[in-house]
Amino acid sequence: MIRITFKLWVRKFLRSLGYSLVNTISLAVGISAFLLISFFLWHELSYEHHLTRSKSLYRVNFVNGDGAEFANTPSALSVHLRNDLPGIAEVVRLYTPFTPENQALIEIDDRIFYDHALAYVDTSFLKVFEIQWLQGSSRSLDDPNSLVISESAAERWFGHSDPVGKNIRIDAANEFKVSGVFKDFPSNTHLQFNALLPFHRNRNLIYQWQYWDVTTYIQLTPGVEVSQLQAKVKGLLKQHAGAYWLDFWNNFSFHIQPLQEIHLAPNVNYGLGTPTALSKLIFVWIIAALVLLLSLSNYLSLAMAGTVDRIKELAIIKSLGTSRKMLILQAFFENTITTVIASLLSVFIIALIWPTFRSITQVAFDFGLPEIYFFSATLMGIMLLIIMVVSLYPIGVVSRMQPGSVLRSQSSVTAHKRGLRSVLVVFQIMTLSFLLAFSWIMNNQFSFITGTNPGFDKENVVLIRMRQFTATQQVTIKELIRQIPGVNGVARTSTPLGSEPGMWGFSTPGMPANDPRGIMYNSYVDRNFFEVAKMQLKEGRLFEREEMPAGFREFVVNEAFVRSLDLKDPLDSRLQTNEMQGTIIGVVQDFNFLSVEQPIMPFVFSTQPLGAEDTREAPYQFLMVRINAGMEKDVIDEAQKIWKENYSELPFEYFFQDRFFDKLFDKQMRMKQIFTICATIAAITGFFGLFAFTSYQCRHARREIAIRKIMGASSGLIFTLVTFRSLRLVMIALTISLPAAAYFLEKWLQEQTLRIDLDIVTFVTLGTSIVIFSVLVILVEVVVAARLNPVKVIRDN
Repeated sequence: MIRITFKLWVRKFLRSLGYSLVNTISLAVGISAFLLISFFLWHELSYEHHLTRSKSLYRVNFVNGDGAEFANTPSALSVHLRNDLPGIAEVVRLYTPFTPENQALIEIDDRIFYDHALAYVDTSFLKVFEIQWLQGSSRSLDDPNSLVISESAAERWFGHSDPVGKNIRIDAANEFKVSGVFKDFPSNTHLQFNALLPFHRNRNLIYQWQYWDVTTYIQLTPGVEVSQLQAKVKGLLKQHAGAYWLDFWNNFSFHIQPLQEIHLAPNVNYGLGTPTALSKLIFVWIIAALVLLLSLSNYLSLAMAGTVDRIKELAIIKSLGTSRKMLILQAFFENTITTVIASLLSVFIIALIWPTFRSITQVAFDFGLPEIYFFSATLMGIMLLIIMVVSLYPIGVVSRMQPGSVLRSQSSVTAHKRGLRSVLVVFQIMTLSFLLAFSWIMNNQFSFITGTNPGFDKENVVLIRMRQFTATQQVTIKELIRQIPGVNGVARTSTPLGSEPGMWGFSTPGMPANDPRGIMYNSYVDRNFFEVAKMQLKEGRLFEREEMPAGFREFVVNEAFVRSLDLKDPLDSRLQTNEMQGTIIGVVQDFNFLSVEQPIMPFVFSTQPLGAEDTREAPYQFLMVRINAGMEKDVIDEAQKIWKENYSELPFEYFFQDRFFDKLFDKQMRMKQIFTICATIAAITGFFGLFAFTSYQCRHARREIAIRKIMGASSGLIFTLVTFRSLRLVMIALTISLPAAAYFLEKWLQEQTLRIDLDIVTFVTLGTSIVIFSVLVILVEVVVAARLNPVKVIRDN
């Protein structure tokens, strides 16, 4: 039975080789796209699920009076959470001063280099977050002079030698001894660290209420109500923080966020990792599902056509004594063979494009047993779905078929209704046009965003890292680099544009001390910063000196700051911070220091009152160097030479401002690329399906074309009649899909801070392109049919 069925399938496949290849490849591509996107979505939704206690773990976030949420809490809060609130089993503090922007200076033996992702953690972190040890244990951080490093950091820092017991100096003054090596954190966690240091090393931070750069995690005991706990956390601050809390934080609250939801909460500021909105993930998965359905509808449409073509063959086989059960099994086995081949081909396609897929998503997917089980189960589920759906039609035809009436019929095609196939074709064209419209508009929107002026000139600017430099050293290296030919300006800054700076509490005279509007972003810059960044001054003046009296500052603010505090006359307005007071001397044009996709936030610039002869470490972490276009390499080479001559003990590290700023769009770029790939696959699949169906319809119209030709009809009239008949379905689909796409796109664009306007020309162009493609296919087929001998066509049919 199986051998005979396979022979029949091979004959059928070869008899219509072109359609069969289109069908199988289209199905394989659809399965591949759906599998890859499903795997990516499953990975994104699996964050923190590897922890056995993840459902009882939470992060304590603070929420200001405007509703903005931050993954920061006071350092001293954890002490009272542990001692004063029942229902909390463990409390973990996490302090991450070493970010990709603010990297640590690491010394090992005679080597010195920069690295990031180092965190100070409570010793309870090792147990709560289930650190997997290669060397060491959960007691490895008991010694305040110890640290533990990841497997990849051990290989990168120490090569093949044993790191345990080796000394590491961090930022020149802090020396640690390696006490353990842990396995790299899995890719599906927001906690990714190269090294863990003991939090109790920083004893000055442990009981600080004013220090809000600490992330706090808690583990709850079973039965604790999170909503009640949130109110109690605020009560702890009122009870213990004293006047500081009453003056500054009275309007704020706390949100106890489940650990498993952190990766799906991109609106939390200062959070670790790169979170993704759940709505975007679901949207991409829907696109992948539509691609699979598009491929399936192609397959089903042509399978139905093939069944209709073979209806007389099946009737003869049945009249010769073959049972209905055998015919049903034959149809089932034939579809199973095609589906299995398409699935195997999809696995090959996935293996072929897997490196590219990882590069686009920038995810180092783990491939353990859970991933293998998920991939296998998803593939088997898709195969069963396709086999069952595609087998329904031929099984239904065989079940209802009466051999006598079929053999008496003069046309096997008209013997069965074409309604279902018409519905499938309309669905295909609707899906195709919908996806193409979304892809087109999304690409235009993204191009518009990335091409928008952020409010400063990010081109031809290099940032040189200056960690551990004193003010004297910074002034010296700044002057040396300024003299390099091709340098058009040099400035110092604490934060590169494109990274999230610190936040301070500011107030103006008459402003309530607990007004949440006073929490502003702040950055230290020197007097040359605005010239190098090419920010436009709107009113007032910029910094003219860098040596300020102790306890007094001058401030330059952006327009959003003025709007936020509703300042009628911002110049010479007094501004008070926690540590000092000063005067607003200038207002610069609004600029996007985070991303042009986000609303412009209030910003305060200030200078650090350190003189050129000061030996303390200055807060300026970067030299910002503007270079004449085309001279970047020469300037960098010369700067590196000067650096080695004067500061050979420190590594020379630089990066370009434009590339650094563009990294803000990495997540959006990856999502856009994934969506574009899906839309491209859908377009190819849809056009293949449209071509196959239109070609099939025209081939079945050859007998009609031959008769009309004998009766004297011209080729133009024949083409018009066939085109009108075939394009009806195309026009119905476009009439439904394009307005629907415009509606949903308008809703999506309304959520964007910067957006393009929808243009009817886009949709008209898209619809016209689909119609032209259909007409061209019909034209080719009509020309081929018109060139055939009419007598032969009628005799063959």
